[in-house]
Amino acid sequence: MKKNVFSSVFLPTLFLCLFSFSLQAQQEAENQRIQIKIEVKGLSCPFCAYGLEKRLRELPAVQSVDILLKEGVAILKFPKKQQPSEQALRTAIEKAGFESGRLITCQVGENCDF
Repeated sequence: MKKNVFSSVFLPTLFLCLFSFSLQAQQEAENQRIQIKIEVKGLSCPFCAYGLEKRLRELPAVQSVDILLKEGVAILKFPKKQQPSEQALRTAIEKAGFESGRLITCQVGENCDF
C-alpha cells in the first residue's frame, strides 16, 4: 500500500515541481537576452545570406543569427549586457557587402516588427 501511495502521489508531485522549476529557469534565461532585427538591403540568394550570417557570427557575444532571405532581414540574439553597438552591427553588414536599413531591439520572445 505504501508503495502505491509513493508512486501515485509523490513521484508525479516531484515531476511537476522539477518541470515547473525548469520552465521558470528557461523563462529567466530568455529575459536576459535581447533580439535585434535589422533590415539588410541587397540579399538575393542563399550564398549571399550565408556570407552575411558568417560575418555577423563574428560579432562578440552573438548567440544566434537567423537570416530571413525573402524578407531581407537578419535577426540576432545576444545577452542583454553584451549588446553590440548599432554602429558595430551596421559595419559588419557593410563589410559583408550589404546595406543596412531599419533596426529594432526587443526582448527575446516579444514581437519584434518594424
